[in-house]
Amino acid sequence: MPQSPTPLLFVLITIFILLGSGSSSEEDYDVTKPALPEVATLDFVERFRVSDPAENVSFNFIHKIHVLSDGNLVVQNSGDYRLYEFTQDGEFVSEIGSQGRGPGEFLEIWNSMVSPGDTLHVLGDNMSHKVFARSAGGEWEFIRERTIQFTPQEGLDRQIPEDKILAGSDGQTYGIFQGYDESMGGTYSYVSSISHDIEQTGDVSRPFLIADLIVLNQDDHAFAITNVRFFNAFFSYLPDSDEVILVKNNSNEILFVDASGNETVRGYLPFEQVPLNMDEVNGMVNYYRNEVPGSANTLRNQFLEHEPYYWRVLQNDDRLFVHFERSEKDKPDWVITTLDGEVMGSFHIHMYIQHLAVNGNRLFVSTTGDDGTVYLAGFDLVDSGS
Repeated sequence: MPQSPTPLLFVLITIFILLGSGSSSEEDYDVTKPALPEVATLDFVERFRVSDPAENVSFNFIHKIHVLSDGNLVVQNSGDYRLYEFTQDGEFVSEIGSQGRGPGEFLEIWNSMVSPGDTLHVLGDNMSHKVFARSAGGEWEFIRERTIQFTPQEGLDRQIPEDKILAGSDGQTYGIFQGYDESMGGTYSYVSSISHDIEQTGDVSRPFLIADLIVLNQDDHAFAITNVRFFNAFFSYLPDSDEVILVKNNSNEILFVDASGNETVRGYLPFEQVPLNMDEVNGMVNYYRNEVPGSANTLRNQFLEHEPYYWRVLQNDDRLFVHFERSEKDKPDWVITTLDGEVMGSFHIHMYIQHLAVNGNRLFVSTTGDDGTVYLAGFDLVDSGS
C-alpha cells in the first residue's frame, strides 16, 4: 500500500513552490513600468547661444528648427520674412528669402518644411508656396513658386501637411497632416502620400486624436484652447515598415499601428503619476472664466486627473527622446530609448524649452532668458561617467 508523503517532504515541496513562483518577490522587475532613472548618465552641456540672427534682427519667437542632412540648421523666426541658416555650432551661414513680393521674397512667412534632399518649402503671404534648394556649393537657390489653391475638403482630408515630410527608401514621400474635427473630439493627425507640391495624393491613413481642444464662444469671439494638461499624443511614421508610432501622455505604452489599423504594444516607457499643479490649473480656469462666463466646468472636465506622463516626445532615427513629469525636480527627467522602449541614457534639462530638434547627440533648442531674450542654443549630451 502506498505511503503518504511525510510532513517534512510536504513542507519542502511547499517551500519549493513558493520560491519558484516569483510573483510575490518585491525585487521582480515589472516590464510594463520601467524604473525611473535615479542618476543621469548624460550631461547636458551648452555649446552655443544665439539671440541675433542678423544685423538689427533679434529672434522674436522661434517657430521651427529644421536640421539639414549635413547637420546645419534652418530657423524660422515668427513674424519674419526670411529664414536663417546656421552651422551645427551656431555660426551664421546665410539668410533665405528677402522682403518683397517678387520671386523668393516674402512679406511674412507662416510655415516652413524641409523635404528629403534638403528642399525647403516656405509658405507665406497670399497663400504663396515658394521652394528653395541648396546648390553643390551650399547656396540656396530659388526654384519655383505657386499660389496654393485651397479647395473644400471632405471628411478628415487636409490639403497640406502641417509639419513633417518623410521619404521611404523607394523615394515615395509622405506627409503628416493635422486637423480639427468634432467627430474626432479634437485635433487629429494622419499620414498620406504627397506630391512634389506637398499636396495630399493618397487616402487618409490611421487618423488618431492627438490633442483635446475646447472651443469657447463669447459674443463675436471664439477661443480655441489646447493645453499640455489635456490629452496629447506623439504621432510619427516609419515609411519603410508603413507603421505609425503613438505615445499618449496618459499611458506609458509605445504603440505601433500597421496599415490595417492593428495596434501592437512594442514597449513601455518610465513614468510617474504626479498630482496636478492646481495653482496653474486654477490660473488658466480663472483667466477664461473672466473672458467667457460659465466656462469653468467645461475646462475643469478636460484636464487629466494627474500631470501628463510626458511633456514632449521626439523621434530621431531609431531613438525616442522622452521628457516625462517627475516629482523630484533635481532627478533626470529625460530618457533616450529605442523604439521598443529600451532605455539608452538619461539626462536633466534645467530650463524651459519652447522647441527642440535633435541631430545625433546634439540638441538644438529655443528658449527664453530671464530678461525675455529669445535664444537659439545648442547642447551636447556627454557621457557623465556615472
